[in-house]
Amino acid sequence: MAPQRVSRQQSQQQTRNRLIQVAEEMFAMGGVQALSLRSLCDAAGFTQGAFYSNFDSKEALLLAVLDRHIQREVGDLGALLEQTRDQPAEAALAAISRKLGDMAQDGRWSLLSIELQLHRHRDPGFDRASREMSAQNLDAFARLIDQLCMQHDLRPDLPPQDLARGLYALWSGMALQRDPEAARATGAARDAVFLAFLRSLTGIGRD
Repeated sequence: MAPQRVSRQQSQQQTRNRLIQVAEEMFAMGGVQALSLRSLCDAAGFTQGAFYSNFDSKEALLLAVLDRHIQREVGDLGALLEQTRDQPAEAALAAISRKLGDMAQDGRWSLLSIELQLHRHRDPGFDRASREMSAQNLDAFARLIDQLCMQHDLRPDLPPQDLARGLYALWSGMALQRDPEAARATGAARDAVFLAFLRSLTGIGRD
């Protein structure tokens, strides 16, 4: 059989995905400021022309990296909600807490989170753009929390948007405090913090 031809649109999407993948690794290792487009393109195997066919700037690439990462995590959490739909609420919250703990232990994300905050302070334009994207992703997390509460008839103390903001702040803080050497020892404690937060705000165990 003759090999299937890749369309121009498919080829461009593959190039874009490859640039995002390599950038995620390089941003975390060396930071946003230190990364040159030439080194990124060399590592990805493309020309700078290929880069500018997909992104206007290095900052636009960073936003794409962050967006892909968060969308991936939102997708994983959404799948987990479906898997725990028929389980008791306590079991569902425990599964979600373990997932959040695993996400916080991701070394690349913890470093990338630091880079994001630093770059926001350095570049007002990037700060505005990243906040717009963060607001969209916060809405996605809020919808997941709303779905969780509806599935298990939970009555949280706060609206889903506020719960999502608090949970994201807790998760980001845990990611920044990541300690690879103490990962096993702190894993259970980290999951317990997420579980206590979720139990408290969703009303589990309330008389």
